[in-house]
Amino acid sequence: MFCKYCGNELPEGANFCSRCGGDQNAPMQSAAAPQGSSINFDDVKENVQKVFNTITGDNTKNVITFRELFSEIFKKHSKEDQDALMVSGTGAAGLPQYREWRKPWLFSRVLLVLGACFFILYLCWTLFQQTAGNIIPGLIFIGSMAIPFSLMLFFWETNKPRNISLFDVAKVFFVGGALSLLLTFVLQPLFDGILSWGVGGSIVLALVIGISEETAKALTAGLFLRQLRSGYILNGLLIGAAVGAGFAVFETAGYAMRMSSMEQAIQILFVRGGLSVGGHVVWTAIAGAALMAMRRPGHPLRLGDIGNSRFFMLYAVPVLLHALWDFFCFEVWNESLQYVLLGLLIVAAWVFIVKLINRGFKEEAAISAAMAAQAAAADLSSAGEQTPPPEQPQA
Repeated sequence: MFCKYCGNELPEGANFCSRCGGDQNAPMQSAAAPQGSSINFDDVKENVQKVFNTITGDNTKNVITFRELFSEIFKKHSKEDQDALMVSGTGAAGLPQYREWRKPWLFSRVLLVLGACFFILYLCWTLFQQTAGNIIPGLIFIGSMAIPFSLMLFFWETNKPRNISLFDVAKVFFVGGALSLLLTFVLQPLFDGILSWGVGGSIVLALVIGISEETAKALTAGLFLRQLRSGYILNGLLIGAAVGAGFAVFETAGYAMRMSSMEQAIQILFVRGGLSVGGHVVWTAIAGAALMAMRRPGHPLRLGDIGNSRFFMLYAVPVLLHALWDFFCFEVWNESLQYVLLGLLIVAAWVFIVKLINRGFKEEAAISAAMAAQAAAADLSSAGEQTPPPEQPQA
């Protein structure tokens, strides 16, 4: 038996629905109209959660929350804690004292360092404008770099397998960021024909930008991910974030350099820097996770791994987020409303990020458990071969 108002399953003979309160015996025309027309926010939340679960491919409960991911920021950490992080991805990472994974915190210290550097350079320019012109490129680059680079380090700390070194991440940041820009310039003309039709206006323009830039960054991330002999979803998040961070830094620095005054350049740095928490870094991190989620477990990434609907469903997320972002920037002239809409896109992006981090944690735990079981079985087999057979009793 089901409720005739909301479809909730009911026990046979029930007179009222336990969800919406509808009277099952009343005529349909007059039955509890106000109750049936009210919004059940629990149902809305559940349906939204189902959408996120379906797209990310993870229907299980999260093992770590957004708050827990950032819970170590304000705690005191020793030099030993820092050293334990710095050996990630190196030969020393396998030593017992360096194996334990800890929640991210170092990225916040790096942000403070880069912020202090930016403030000092900004002070130099403010106090000595006539003679401090040489510090302008450094001011723009550090201002463009502070938040994207620090956010990239958050994903490096989140990489629980700890199989990618800081040097490798920096390499992807610089080379991958530049290469993704080059690929964007190559791909962009392919869509000029669509734009020349004059159909759709700014929404089509925003979608074209989203497809071309996210495709360029995803291809770049894929080139680096293919070098991993065996990878994890968390690796995809990290490499994608590194490519996106490099792209964001170079793009923001370019926008700042094109401004007609230093005041406008500083404003660009602050606005784009603040909004970068939900921009290129997290968009490309999602794309990188999509690439690694589709590969065969225990095998390197191959081109054939992405030829399925599950990949394109997750890959469409950064494309749509990027397109909506640009559309709001093009069309919404009310600054307050624009920031509200962009804030909603940032929240949506981070919901996907947290879901993918949780999926990555579960994958890493499953792989570690399987490897431990194989090692234990190998030890038992080796011990069985080394144990001499029992002596036969003499007659």
